[in-house]
Amino acid sequence: MKERDIKKDNPNCMGCGKENPCGLKLEFSYGNGFAVTESVLGRMYEGYENIVHGGIISLVLDEVSAKAVIEYEGVAVTARIQVSFIKPLMCGVPFTAQARIESVEGRKIFVKGELKEAGVLIARSESVFIKVGE
Repeated sequence: MKERDIKKDNPNCMGCGKENPCGLKLEFSYGNGFAVTESVLGRMYEGYENIVHGGIISLVLDEVSAKAVIEYEGVAVTARIQVSFIKPLMCGVPFTAQARIESVEGRKIFVKGELKEAGVLIARSESVFIKVGE
């Protein structure tokens, strides 16, 4: 597959794909340069007992960041993501994740994300995406 063949939506995506039986099936809304999702993750996504696995939290932050980029800058791929974990996210607890484009420098897009539970910061991310097909 060539970069130009990458499509905006993939029904088998682990983060948002509706046809992936193991996926998170996240849904998004958009604003001016940002994306947001709200969800609840069950125990099938736990690491320690009843705590959502850090890799899954990273997946959510990567996905919401990618959606912000795709919606406003076009198809891009993650070049780097750094996640800082502040508090554990318990399984079965509603959360909100959002990401905002901070700046664009040529093909590089810089994004910051946050995942919160009831307004309390659980994790944050800083990402760099690279536009494809240019």
